[in-house]
Amino acid sequence: MVAGTFLALLHLICLRAATNESRWPAARRLFLGWRFAIHGLVVVIAVTALIVVLFQKDFGDKTTRKTLYGVLLVWLPSWILHLALLCLYSSQPYRVKPLNLPSNPFSHEE
Repeated sequence: MVAGTFLALLHLICLRAATNESRWPAARRLFLGWRFAIHGLVVVIAVTALIVVLFQKDFGDKTTRKTLYGVLLVWLPSWILHLALLCLYSSQPYRVKPLNLPSNPFSHEE
């Protein structure tokens, strides 16, 4: 949990420091989309390997099964969380419209 929290904070710092995320919300979706793709790849590989192991005689090696269950126990909920966040952020605009400020902020014209 400590490593996951640390890496999540590192991603947030990179998102804030390396992008203009407040003006271009698509940057958040891009970071999230790449993390979602990597999580999905890990889940697909683990599920495929687990299916191969389970179809072996006597359900394959017990250590291998336990390892794959452990990988899925960590990565599958994270993948689901990233999917939910991607659905949440997909409704945000690509770019935030600039405010219509007067050319002279000290004028009292309306």
